[in-house]
Amino acid sequence: MDFRQHIRSIAQGQKILEIGPSYNPIINREDGYDLKVMDHASRDELVSKYKAFGVDTSKIGDVDFVTTDLAEVAETSEKFDVIIASHVIEHTTDIIQFLADCEKALKADGKVILIVPDKRFSFDYFRPLSTAGHMIDAHTSGRTRHIGALFDHYSFFCRRDQQLAWGEKDSFDPEFLHSTEMSRGPVDKVLETGEYLDAHEWVFTPNSFRFAMNELLLSGFSKFGIEFFHPSQGYEFLAILSPSAPPDTRDKREQLFAIEADMRELTLQL
Repeated sequence: MDFRQHIRSIAQGQKILEIGPSYNPIINREDGYDLKVMDHASRDELVSKYKAFGVDTSKIGDVDFVTTDLAEVAETSEKFDVIIASHVIEHTTDIIQFLADCEKALKADGKVILIVPDKRFSFDYFRPLSTAGHMIDAHTSGRTRHIGALFDHYSFFCRRDQQLAWGEKDSFDPEFLHSTEMSRGPVDKVLETGEYLDAHEWVFTPNSFRFAMNELLLSGFSKFGIEFFHPSQGYEFLAILSPSAPPDTRDKREQLFAIEADMRELTLQL
């Protein structure tokens, strides 16, 4: 399945909010979609930023909501049929609040469509999996900055053949780039200045994501069930969430053994 083409087909005729498309949007207004865009910078700022990295900036469109806080969009009168976020949710400091803001920004029958990186095929390879409990901690403490996750980002960060993400399951010799002292530096900067420094707060395999989302739903911390799910292709998987989707009723043993099976693929690569 072509994830992005599948999303475009779902989005046809819908009122869409795409969050954080950066220089590679899934949806384009030029194709006739009813689209609003939320990103951390304006179009001109994004073009300037990514030109410096030698990136093709031709697909960057106008940004309607220049913010990193979805609550600002949720508080407007606009309501959306579909919210699209590709490689975004893992960066949020508070997943539970992000989902609550999505709910406020959506129409009653709306959907949240996510493309999420699979840690088994990226620089997060060695990082421990995130759980619903970690998400509850972040939410109840009002987390707005990456601190521990920022340290882990640097401490565990690895490359494969100088690549940050890969889709193959062949064995590899990981390359580590940061010492423990280097990992401490960004944490000190956040603590001293309060500046936001970006990192992956959340780390998943496909089945660990499914389990965590289901635990949040069953415990009442989220209203979103998984309506559709596709396992990883390359280094990412697809999930469509909806408040009308029922919880996963599989036996917990089956769900946890599925996570264990995901993790076995890690050991096969080393």
